[in-house]
Amino acid sequence: MKKLIYIISIMPLIFTACSKDSHKSVCGDAFIFPEKWTREDLTNFDLLPAEFFQSMSTCGLLETLLENPENRLMGPWCIYCNNSFQPGVTMFNAGLREYKPAVELFKRNDFFFVFVDRYRAYSRDSRKYGLNLAYFGMLLASDLCMAALNKKEKITLMDIVLNDMVLGDIYLCHFAPLMISILKSCNYAPFVKDVVLRLREWTYGYTVNVPDDGILGLNSEAIKLIVKYAKRFINDNK
Repeated sequence: MKKLIYIISIMPLIFTACSKDSHKSVCGDAFIFPEKWTREDLTNFDLLPAEFFQSMSTCGLLETLLENPENRLMGPWCIYCNNSFQPGVTMFNAGLREYKPAVELFKRNDFFFVFVDRYRAYSRDSRKYGLNLAYFGMLLASDLCMAALNKKEKITLMDIVLNDMVLGDIYLCHFAPLMISILKSCNYAPFVKDVVLRLREWTYGYTVNVPDDGILGLNSEAIKLIVKYAKRFINDNK
């Protein structure tokens, strides 16, 4: 009874955030912020109970996460922080564990298939989606996701990413954290031995200490190094 009273009490907040100037949900039941959203809208969203998100479809939960304006503005990392050496990956995973729609999303039995469908939509035009693509890549790479996937599903994701390499460096940069997470969570020995000790966190994700080139972001030789082990991982698990 108390839960019902609480949900009824926050209904005005729900209707405020789903006002008439918000764009339509692709999934039909996602929480979409109004175009002219305010900080108050974000605060009200955080006050919604877990039960609100439990009533959503898996597709709606994913869209809710991807369309949250705070995620679109900031991406997975604190890009407005003064200190660029914050542990970005750790911060992202810690925040996600406390984020009600994300916690509910990764409980769903069908979340893997919903993610793959959205991945295919993004892969058709990687440059179009901007920060949504970066945030999506980090959702896939998150600790919550890795804990929910079995090894076969991780191999499938790795194979899909490698098959889309033709899309270029921007795309690979967004999904390199996923490749790293899969290799680490599967404890892939060659990668663990050669690369894990050279991985460093900073505000924007990972850097890799590449011999003769110093510390690089996830681009250039660092990307090539990760891709090399991702390919070996696929070949070793055929």
